[in-house]
Amino acid sequence: MDVRTRKESIDFLRSFEGKPRTELPWLKGRINLGDCAAGYTFSVLGKKTKIIWVHELVERMKANKTWTKTGTPKPGDAVIYDWNGDGGCDHVAMFHSINRAGQFVAFGANQGKTKQVSKLVTGKGVILGWGTPFNFTDPIKPGIIAAATNSAKTPVEDMPLQPEHYPPAK
Repeated sequence: MDVRTRKESIDFLRSFEGKPRTELPWLKGRINLGDCAAGYTFSVLGKKTKIIWVHELVERMKANKTWTKTGTPKPGDAVIYDWNGDGGCDHVAMFHSINRAGQFVAFGANQGKTKQVSKLVTGKGVILGWGTPFNFTDPIKPGIIAAATNSAKTPVEDMPLQPEHYPPAK
């Protein structure tokens, strides 16, 4: 399985920020797909796969022993979110950095009202865990991706839930 580097994966996914769903290559021929897992997978592997569910990524991370909620994700890691607090895997986004407020900055597909690729900034309260479902070809280098600025915030209209559902930054 060919895998892009972490930086290539993030850059590829970010290249689709704000573009209509009809331009997303992981949706060609399956436009109605809830595509966050498919978008993550395509961004890393560079091709459509049968992986379209978030729980499939979690199963891969558990199998390769990278699933965790301790420490800090590495750029490119899959961050799994539980929006409604039921313990289920509701969303995946690709980890980018931690901002100065201590919040996770990630990019994902199928986000917000427009269901586009966009930036997501959250506290750890809505995060189930993270890990590396695929073996990236590059080692982690310090400072490979600069931290987001203090002004990095997800616009309210792009949040899957309203701001009162997000825990305050610590």
